[in-house]
Amino acid sequence: MKKTIEVTIGPDGRFSVEAHGFRGTSCHKATKAFEESLGDIQDSRHTAEFFQAETTKNQQKLGQ
Repeated sequence: MKKTIEVTIGPDGRFSVEAHGFRGTSCHKATKAFEESLGDIQDSRHTAEFFQAETTKNQQKLGQ
């Protein structure tokens, strides 16, 4: 899945930052600068992707 960050700012100034395609806590790293720049976070929710294990280049496929 392609990694994307979607920032929505409403007419009342409230904002949302959504990360798609990130696994585990990597979404926090990817959205941190946006959240710090835009201001106080009112609510935070984790998607199913957050609970998936992060993959690294060093992981090997089982059976190899």
